[in-house]
Amino acid sequence: MIRLLRLWVCASVLTALGACVSSGVNAPESLSGYWVVTKAYRDRVETRLLADVFFLFSGDGTMRSNLPFSGDTPAVYTVSGNQLVQQGNSPVSYDIVSHTDSTLVLGFETNNTRFELHLALTEQPEILNTVEEEVDTTR
Repeated sequence: MIRLLRLWVCASVLTALGACVSSGVNAPESLSGYWVVTKAYRDRVETRLLADVFFLFSGDGTMRSNLPFSGDTPAVYTVSGNQLVQQGNSPVSYDIVSHTDSTLVLGFETNNTRFELHLALTEQPEILNTVEEEVDTTR
């Protein structure tokens, strides 16, 4: 009887702990929106180098960014657990360090340098809407 009780207590504790653990981002829709950098770190030291960086995620699984290696056109991205991979000729892999409905922390490495971007969900500037409309009309 005591053995059964211990087993039940262990199972209950493991179930409760599992409910508390974040499972990461589960779908592109959960990232949808316009995200801007509020803080950026280069090798754990705060930097202003990436102050104007943005990410625009669409629910259809495409994204845009003004990072130099992101390209000029929307790119397909995939999310698996805590990994976001921007597809393309040179795929870019981001670690999703944390994610809430209004904040996102992405980490990535380039040229042996680790970056961490702290982003906030905000209103998309009108200029980006205009650029997208112009691109759509030329297709």
